[in-house]
Amino acid sequence: LGANVLMMFLGWEGVGLCSYLLIGFYFDKDYAAQAAKKAFVFNRVGDMGFMVGFFLLFMIFGSLDYGTMMATVHGVSSNATITLFGHTAAPTFWFNIAGICLFLGACGKSAQIPLYVWLPDAMAGPTPVSALIHAATMVTSGLYMITRLNFVFVQAPMALEVVLIIGSLTAILAASMGLAQYDIKKVLAYSTVSQLGYMFMGMGAGAFTAGMFHVFTHAFFKATLFLGSGAVIVACHHEQDMRNMGGLRKLMPITFAAMMAATLAIAGIPPFSGFFSKDEILWRVFEGWYQGGTYAGSHLYLICWIMGMLGAFMTAFYMMRLMVMTFFGDYRGAGNDPHHHTVASEAHGHDAHHDDHGHDDHGHGDHGHGPKEVAWNMWLPVAILGVLAVVGGFLNLPHSLGGNDLFSKWLEPLLYRAPEPAGHASNLEYGLMIFSGVIWAPAAMFLAWRFYGADASWSTPRAFVARFPRLYAWVHNKYFVDEGYQAGIINPIVKGSVGLWKFDSGVVDGLVNLVAWLLRQLSGAFKRLQSGRVQNYAFLMFLGFLVIAIWKYLA
Repeated sequence: LGANVLMMFLGWEGVGLCSYLLIGFYFDKDYAAQAAKKAFVFNRVGDMGFMVGFFLLFMIFGSLDYGTMMATVHGVSSNATITLFGHTAAPTFWFNIAGICLFLGACGKSAQIPLYVWLPDAMAGPTPVSALIHAATMVTSGLYMITRLNFVFVQAPMALEVVLIIGSLTAILAASMGLAQYDIKKVLAYSTVSQLGYMFMGMGAGAFTAGMFHVFTHAFFKATLFLGSGAVIVACHHEQDMRNMGGLRKLMPITFAAMMAATLAIAGIPPFSGFFSKDEILWRVFEGWYQGGTYAGSHLYLICWIMGMLGAFMTAFYMMRLMVMTFFGDYRGAGNDPHHHTVASEAHGHDAHHDDHGHDDHGHGDHGHGPKEVAWNMWLPVAILGVLAVVGGFLNLPHSLGGNDLFSKWLEPLLYRAPEPAGHASNLEYGLMIFSGVIWAPAAMFLAWRFYGADASWSTPRAFVARFPRLYAWVHNKYFVDEGYQAGIINPIVKGSVGLWKFDSGVVDGLVNLVAWLLRQLSGAFKRLQSGRVQNYAFLMFLGFLVIAIWKYLA
């Protein structure tokens, strides 16, 4: 929250270090150590772009102070030029480069394509860490950075296009990955990546306040879901596979009520908080197309809006799927047999293995006792956050619904261009609002209920998997992106490193060792002359004197 970019970068690195240490909290577990290193490396890749970006800002402005830079941007004339590295160009050219570099840093910290793969693995940390650092704090710092530097991005149309495209792609792809996950925390992890994509969509459309308001509401409902999932995991004796849960609605009523409220919020059901923030983002993107586009081509806005709507449908579907598999039906836990696998674990044609991230599986089953509501000090924070997930959206109730846009007005002093005063909402805006919140998202939730709640055998999902096994395999394995990184980047680097090590040890060290061997041989020959006997040295001195005398005589 410092007044300049350098101070922000120091805090940026500090929270990254905290993330690394907290992901690796279970230091005796190999998967936690691997996940921590993965997060650290991917964030360093993004931070390289961030550093180049703020170095460019310093070269352009001569300062990293927000107020100074914003005042300078206000004073730049339309025909001004800037010369850097021997190249003279309009300020927009340099702002585009700086904005894209800064956005690369945001991609690393806020888990956007292509640097998002560390976040699902970060679930190796304790669940409260996932709720705080990886849902509401660290991963939103990239969005805060773009909003704080909005005066750069509004002058960088190409950079905003990149933000809009990457945010839209991340929103829909991460949402699709959440459709076929069974680890309850992994579903929420991909949900987080997807929701961050929506926030960047808002930024890319120039709706900085809408993006930041989604940061605000997302903190409430995602923290509710993460802490609620932690309560479920503890109640189920460290079970994280949703196929081995079920029926917890009556056993854990408080946790269920809070998580259900958060689910309705993230799905965008009115009047829950997520409806107001996500709907505003989607409207601003649609508006960019409808009005011909402000920062990017109008057709790009339309494509991104379609991706956003599809992502919203998937979000409502996978979240209802999570709730149904976890809280409805009959409990499918393992009972007294720690090695027992339920029928549910085969329901999707997949083995019953689950990722034990952040919770030790002690193999105790349920000890003959079913799950029950957790202690008050676990359900109370979940309940408080659940209430905030319900009412948080009213803090920025739009004029079109009788509100005063309080959150947006609070952020106005930070903005290079204050939002235009909202007039009377058009029938189109009301129509899209009703379609999104009353028809589109509820339809997705109803579909999930039909697939997983009304049919206890899950015959429709099983039939879909049987008919499209390759599609299921791709989605379930997250499109093999991690495997692609492993094969295309990590393995070649490892092989190259091994080759360099062999060259170093065989050639470089070999040459050094050869010099040492030659010196050793020469010193061994001379060593024989050093006998330590005075008479030998006297004889050699006399012999040398004699040789010199004969040479002089002959000369």
